[in-house]
Amino acid sequence: LTQAQQAFDPDAMNQLVTASSQIKSARELLQKHVAVSNMFAVLQLNLLPQARFSTFEFERTGDATVTFSATLEASSYALMAEQSFLFSKIPYITNQVFSTLNLTDKGAVTATFRATIDPTLISYVKAVQNIPSSLGGAPPSELILTQPSSGATTTQP
Repeated sequence: LTQAQQAFDPDAMNQLVTASSQIKSARELLQKHVAVSNMFAVLQLNLLPQARFSTFEFERTGDATVTFSATLEASSYALMAEQSFLFSKIPYITNQVFSTLNLTDKGAVTATFRATIDPTLISYVKAVQNIPSSLGGAPPSELILTQPSSGATTTQP
């Protein structure tokens, strides 16, 4: 037993334990890291050309719930209703609430929009998995996005 213990280099063992701890910490950080580019891509693909966000706030709570609120502006009440319908079809955005509809002095319609975002949509790990292998990443996983003009779906790498 003494010979077996002497066969292990204590310095090397300490380095391995330290490296293991650092790898574990890095893995935990990456799991919690947020990459909002997929969320913005989904919103962009589903935002009508006659609508725009004039404010946008994003919040992630300790329990990993992700919410955002925004002021949305559209050129008419009908377009605001259509925008609401399009957003309701996005599976990654839930608990959607359109409120405080107002008519601006220029004739546009504004509304406050609040929703919950599926945490997988903003996951850094998922975003890295979507990097094409030609750029050094893993093969892309598929992200289903709704096209606003036809309601059809498309696959986005």
